[in-house]
Amino acid sequence: MSKIICAIHVFDMNKIPFNRGLKDVGGAITDPREKTDLIITTIESYLSHDPGVDCKFVIVNQGTDNKYTQAYLSQLQRRGHVDVANAPDVVWPGPFGSRHFMWNAYPDYDYYFETDSDNLVMQDKWLKFLMKRMYDDPQIGLLGAYLDREGYQAPSTVDWITKEGITIDPPIIKYNSGTFTLIPKHIFQGFDKYWGKKWFNQGKNYHEWTAVMGELYFAFRVEQLGYKNMDLLNDYTDLLYSLLVPDSKFPNMTVGSVDEYPTKPFICPFFNTYLAQLAPEKLKWIKSHYKDCTKVTGEINKCQ
Repeated sequence: MSKIICAIHVFDMNKIPFNRGLKDVGGAITDPREKTDLIITTIESYLSHDPGVDCKFVIVNQGTDNKYTQAYLSQLQRRGHVDVANAPDVVWPGPFGSRHFMWNAYPDYDYYFETDSDNLVMQDKWLKFLMKRMYDDPQIGLLGAYLDREGYQAPSTVDWITKEGITIDPPIIKYNSGTFTLIPKHIFQGFDKYWGKKWFNQGKNYHEWTAVMGELYFAFRVEQLGYKNMDLLNDYTDLLYSLLVPDSKFPNMTVGSVDEYPTKPFICPFFNTYLAQLAPEKLKWIKSHYKDCTKVTGEINKCQ
């Protein structure tokens, strides 16, 4: 049986608002209590839903200085069945730097599911659903959310180094948003083999650590190893951008003013926590849609 670890990354600094890119449209969260409420809603959603397969939960504290979040993490540790690991952002920058930490700190697992603290789950058997996709296609090296299908021109702010150690021109990369990832152990082993055990070693600022070294470089390395980056979108599954990224709920942001509803019998089991707070009526409708999904016969039953 595969050993699976599930990590939720918490970066919660008092001076840095959540969703800070949404400040002009009223989407940023600055109040420390509200930020902690969002984190609690996220974490408790994972702890209260049956993943469908056994997994170990780890909360990765990336150096929060929010006293309310600190108190909640201390309370979590006292529960005893959840690890709280400290991975300061200054050492392991950004959500993908902390994925590097998880691989170093917990090297004996077969699969690593990781997500940010503003991405809740709203259905049982969510991990079983992800693992089925991974088992069905051994060529998947990273399973995530919202694959960029056209490809993105990588910037020249870091060196793009192949597994043979050759520096190439910045490539065009099809990448996942990083909202969540499921990565098998052998991918991290490949990173160690070809790029050294300190492979998260470039970047000069937070954008480069999160977007360039994170979302883009992870996808680049996965492809260099001969594997695929894959999202949950298929013939039976809707993966709606507005459910995953709060920017898309507001006008003039990432993809404009978007209000999507699923049209397929199954949808991605994840939802942006802040959107759940902003649009509870939408979440209620989606949960109703999930209930209807259990009645669908045929191929979709293989995913449940």
